[in-house]
Amino acid sequence: MSGPSPNPPSQSGASAAAGPAIFISYRRRDAEYAVDRLDERLRHAFGTQAVFRDTRSLEKGQAFPDNIRRALDEVTLGLVIIGPHWLEPDAVTGKPRLADPADWVRREVETLLARTLPSGQPLPVLPVFLGDTRMPSACELPASLAALPARNGLPLRSAEHFEDSVRQLIKHVGKILGRTPQPFADERKYDPSRILHYAPAQLIGRKTDLSVLSVGWDRVVRAEPGRPHVLT
Repeated sequence: MSGPSPNPPSQSGASAAAGPAIFISYRRRDAEYAVDRLDERLRHAFGTQAVFRDTRSLEKGQAFPDNIRRALDEVTLGLVIIGPHWLEPDAVTGKPRLADPADWVRREVETLLARTLPSGQPLPVLPVFLGDTRMPSACELPASLAALPARNGLPLRSAEHFEDSVRQLIKHVGKILGRTPQPFADERKYDPSRILHYAPAQLIGRKTDLSVLSVGWDRVVRAEPGRPHVLT
C-alpha cells in the first residue's frame, strides 16, 4: 500500500509531531457526518494536532488557501475520502467539478499525488471509499489525478460495520506513519449531542450519513435506557 514508514515509531498517538501528519480531503456533501466521526477517531488515535481537516483546523479569519497549501506541504499522509458525490457535476455548468482546475478537492489531491517525502519516495495517498462507492477509473479523472486509481484504498462501511472499518483504517494509518494509535475509548461514552446541528432536511438522500447516525444514536439509547433522548 505504501513504502517504508516516513516517521520513526513512537510510543503512542499522543507523541505526534507538532505539524499535521494526516490531511483529510473530502467533499462536504459526501457524508460529512461520517467524515466527522473519522476525524474524531483519528484525533483520538494520533493526537488533535496530527490531523488536518479544513472546517476544524482553520480558525476564523485565517487565509483559507494559504493554510490549506501549508498543511498539504507538511503532512506525511493524505486521506482522499471518496463518496457518492465526489464526481458530481457542477450545478451551473453541468460538468464534473473535478474538471475545473480551481476545484479545491482536485487541487488537494493533485498536490498530494505530486509530493515526495524527504526519502524521495512518493507521499502515501490512501483513497477511502464511503459505503458502496467505487474507485473512479482513470478515464473519469483529469490527467493530473490519473495516478489515483493505482493507489490501494480501504472502504469505510456504513451502518453496523462502520466502527470496524474505522479501526482497520486507523491500523493501516498507524503502519504508514510508524505510530502506535491510542486505543478507542469505551463506545458507551460516545456523545451524539454534536449531531443535533444537522437539520433533518440536510440528511435527505444521504444514505451513509443516516445509517451511521442511526447506529450511533441506537448505541447511546441502549447504553442509557433510562435517559430521555430527543432528536428533532
